[in-house]
Amino acid sequence: MDGKGAQGDGPGWEVDAELTVMHLRDKVIDCLLSTHGDYFARSRAALGLDSSAAAVRSTAQGMVALAFQSVGGSYDAPTLPVLAKVVNLLSERALDWGAEPDSIFHCHCELMQDVGKLELLQSSESDAMRRRN
Repeated sequence: MDGKGAQGDGPGWEVDAELTVMHLRDKVIDCLLSTHGDYFARSRAALGLDSSAAAVRSTAQGMVALAFQSVGGSYDAPTLPVLAKVVNLLSERALDWGAEPDSIFHCHCELMQDVGKLELLQSSESDAMRRRN
């Protein structure tokens, strides 16, 4: 399998035009919210804090930023290898926090598949650049 489409002009799999490392970082936040957003909202409300969607998203964003820091990466300048570590770390923690294993597995698989697609896309682009030079 050569990884090319039917006409040999690109990958044989669909690539979302928005697939960037920053987009994937934000997708990690979305997955965290899908599994723990209700809990975050209830916890914030119980503490007398703002429990609006924006405040809950800010909580999830802070947790993802801490996960980047925990694995030695930068939330503001993520790399694919660090992003993969963050996905694994947060998946493990989400299971420890009592999230439904199937939902964690779904998010983990989807995110890691996107990481793989982006890695292959970047690799094929850099190979094409080397051939031109």
